[in-house]
Amino acid sequence: MGCGSSGLMGASAPYLKKYFETLEKEAGELGADPMALMVEMLEDPEAFQEKMLKRQEELNKKLEVLIHQSFDNHDKDKSGKLSAGESAVFFSNYAKCLSASNKGMMNMLMKTAMEAMGQALKQAGLPSEMLAAMRNEQQAEMKQMMKQINDIIDEMLKGYQENKAERDAKAFELLDTKKDGQLERDEVVAALMPNTEQNQAFMYALGFDPRKIERIAQKVQGGRF
Repeated sequence: MGCGSSGLMGASAPYLKKYFETLEKEAGELGADPMALMVEMLEDPEAFQEKMLKRQEELNKKLEVLIHQSFDNHDKDKSGKLSAGESAVFFSNYAKCLSASNKGMMNMLMKTAMEAMGQALKQAGLPSEMLAAMRNEQQAEMKQMMKQINDIIDEMLKGYQENKAERDAKAFELLDTKKDGQLERDEVVAALMPNTEQNQAFMYALGFDPRKIERIAQKVQGGRF
């Protein structure tokens, strides 16, 4: 069952799906040419930082619209708040979409790293037979690493699903900052804004370790298969 749908109460999560697709698109654009990004940062760090901050602000505006739409989609009784039951469906959908997105981003990073290494090998002027052998070896290593990555991500999702009640309770307690037994719109928005302490804590509460994913991403980007 994919990110866009859930067996729970027949709920669907099209806006969460779009939310993660937007994050993936941003990551893809930033990671398309890491060397060019590095050069730009070194040439003018201040201008680069300003550019990145502006880009993050623009991204957050797009994401906030999708978060509001997702909130409304999960607010089945149209009360303007998510009950514990509605939140449980939201958490389940978020967990599945997060897992699918992590796999998609890792696959994208892997392909980018492979393309960069392929270009480096080509420019090295190696004999065609040696070049072909090295490419085959890299592809085999990439396939093996992608399996390992997918297994790690699947294990995180499995851990959530097997401990759903406990994980949901932790996430609900974290997000319910007003302690009124319901999740309000601004509480959900705060939890889904990327690169924030609340977003990191939300993922941890559900049993997902963003630091582990980041370490894997850094390893992939460095071509350390």
